[in-house]
Amino acid sequence: MHIFHKKRTLARLKLLINENDDLRAGDAGLSEHERWVELVRSFLREMFGEQDSIYRQFCALDWGIGRDYSVAYGIDDTPSDAPLDVQMQAAYMSDLERAKGLLQAAERRIQARNFPMWYVREIWLQFNTLPALQLKIIIGAILIVALLAAGFTIREIVDLIKSLKKSD
Repeated sequence: MHIFHKKRTLARLKLLINENDDLRAGDAGLSEHERWVELVRSFLREMFGEQDSIYRQFCALDWGIGRDYSVAYGIDDTPSDAPLDVQMQAAYMSDLERAKGLLQAAERRIQARNFPMWYVREIWLQFNTLPALQLKIIIGAILIVALLAAGFTIREIVDLIKSLKKSD
């Protein structure tokens, strides 16, 4: 687990979004695509957790590989006469577009300072298991500094700590 740095996180996310555009020249399953998919999954899991809707929707993309093309339909819901590879490439492009939309949603969420609550909760749980009062004070101070660095106000931090205490 690392400290959340909003500017670095947004820069990293922007690189992933830009790489999405570069992938349009290739096909699903190529090494560049597989590497990018794993980087995005890791990023989304780290930022939002595995239960987050953005993470889950991204993981559900099949990139046109796992679809049944026995009866393929065009845009107007009529059977398509396009060859299988054309249908698969169209599905891949569609999923790339969906992935870009999910990454842009993640970007908006981070810009809006929706700090991942699972991250704060994890630190809080570790904080509460410390045996010595001095260690609790140190960890609590680190948590407050991290939240301030992420753009939280003192009032928001106090409210957050109160809500975490209630949920214990």
